[in-house]
Amino acid sequence: MQPSMSSAPAPQPRVAPAPKPGAPTLVPAPQKPGRRRFAMFAGLAVAVVILAGAAYYFQAKTGARTPGGPEGIVVRTAAVDAGELQETIRVTGVISAERFAAVMAPQIRGSRSGRGRGGMTGNANTGAAADTSSSASSAASTTSTTASSLGAQRGTTNRFNDSAAVNSANKSSNTSMTNPAAAASVGRGSTVGSLPSSNSGSWGGAGNDWTMVLISLAEGGSYVKKGDVVAEFDRQYQVLRRDDYNDSVVQMEANIKRMKADLAVTKEAHDQQVKSAKAAWDKAELDLKTIEVRSAIEAENFRLNAEQAKATYQQVLADVKTLEESQRAQIRAAEIDRDQAKIELQRAENNVQKMTIQAPIGGIVVMQSIFRGGDFGQIKQGDQVYSGQFFMSIVDPSSMVLNGTVNQVDAELLRLGAKARIQFDAYPELEASGTVVGVGAMAKVSVFRASYVAGIPVRVKLDRVEQRIIPDLTASADIVVRAEKDAVIAPRAGVFQENGGPFVFLQSPTGWVRRDVELGLGNHVTVTVRSGLQKGDVIALQRPL
Repeated sequence: MQPSMSSAPAPQPRVAPAPKPGAPTLVPAPQKPGRRRFAMFAGLAVAVVILAGAAYYFQAKTGARTPGGPEGIVVRTAAVDAGELQETIRVTGVISAERFAAVMAPQIRGSRSGRGRGGMTGNANTGAAADTSSSASSAASTTSTTASSLGAQRGTTNRFNDSAAVNSANKSSNTSMTNPAAAASVGRGSTVGSLPSSNSGSWGGAGNDWTMVLISLAEGGSYVKKGDVVAEFDRQYQVLRRDDYNDSVVQMEANIKRMKADLAVTKEAHDQQVKSAKAAWDKAELDLKTIEVRSAIEAENFRLNAEQAKATYQQVLADVKTLEESQRAQIRAAEIDRDQAKIELQRAENNVQKMTIQAPIGGIVVMQSIFRGGDFGQIKQGDQVYSGQFFMSIVDPSSMVLNGTVNQVDAELLRLGAKARIQFDAYPELEASGTVVGVGAMAKVSVFRASYVAGIPVRVKLDRVEQRIIPDLTASADIVVRAEKDAVIAPRAGVFQENGGPFVFLQSPTGWVRRDVELGLGNHVTVTVRSGLQKGDVIALQRPL
């Protein structure tokens, strides 16, 4: 007896128990809208990537496949273009101005000895009293034996025999020899004795007259016009020097007039001495005629007196020419000193005018550098410079040039008038055009290179100058040595050489066709094709077969 088989009962769905009375009801939270939007964008992005990959694969399979070649071989191609191709040489250098004016400290002229300043001269420093007194003393000494007694008998006085005047003049002369500055400044209003002395053994202030200290200076980089004051030096010492020489000229003029007047007085006094000596001789001659009635001793005395009076007269008469020549020589020496003082006065006046420097041209002020305090720095107000020192330049901003150097190997390719493109290290975005205006004839060897590496100086003038382009900027220029305009330009990688002739692979509807071409100007990347290709042709950049 077989057991009966019954089917298993079907599972019953689970039913959630009924909530208890008073318990809260749980409701499922709704899905946020942002998550749905993100999922939609993600799916769209994946679809775009899939479509792009399919398109690339389809293009690679059908667009650049080698005709007649194995399936899947791709050849790189390039289209032939048309335009201008240039061959250039790179030149580096520094920007400077072709037209500029060098401003130098003025050349100060004048005597360093101080002769003639404040009355310090060899002849005029003692005054006219010393000159006339010495002459009068010489004349009086020749007539002291006879004429002095006559002068005393007649009650005349000779002011030229005043020993006090002679001693005073000699004392003044000695003082001027030991301390010229002190002698000159006494009673004449001279400032030479009050100036500080920097050179021992010279008159006061001799070292300071030539000091050049800048008290006013134009700012570097500023624009000035022609005639503007760009520098001014301290003129104190030169003004004092001018005033001293001016006073000296006035004093010397007065001394010369006094000496001329004293010469006339001395000549008149000497003429009186001559007349007195002649009268004494005549008297002695008359006394000599009475010797017949005189004793022998008196007769002999009359003879001696007559001989002495005659000798005195002849001596005084002979001194007339010597005295006049001596006086004229002293006056002439004083006139020479006066003329020298006038020259120094004019020099001092010119020096005062030179202390103010005006701009000879309009342009940009460029300051030079000096060694100051152990370091180099630009010249500024208060610095001391030397006479004739170059301390400033004014450059014309419209004449900027690039002074560079080119390798001597490439110098033969440069020509005057060649065009150039100029780039500036300080302004990478700025490019200016220029023209070659100068090529050096001699090569220069750099100390930082091997002796066989030499350069030729090249000057490139900027066609148009902007305000930012100033001197001393470093720059480079690409000088065009050759160019072909309206030429067919092809990549050099697509030109092949075989059996000495260049050729390309030209793409055609039936496949790649080999074509011989004639090349022209080229560089490392492209080359011009004079025949065999035209604009728009597609060539292979690698051998397709």
